[in-house]
Amino acid sequence: MIVPVNIVAVQVNQNNSLFVTTGIDYDSDGAVVGSEITSQYTLVPGDDLTGQPTEVVNIANALWTPAVVAAYQASQPKPE
Repeated sequence: MIVPVNIVAVQVNQNNSLFVTTGIDYDSDGAVVGSEITSQYTLVPGDDLTGQPTEVVNIANALWTPAVVAAYQASQPKPE
């Protein structure tokens, strides 16, 4: 029997942004027999985490301290 298993991978980038990949692994008796990426996106410090997978929220909450968010915002170009 093939069972779909939701997966979430999170990469922390140098500027503390998060590159998130979600997908599905298809498992058959403990062996992955296929994979499908369903989305890939980047979140930056201070972004709204509403609706994000639990793994993403946990990592962002641990990483994005007020100092990290302020430093990220200060590093962004000011609109002219």
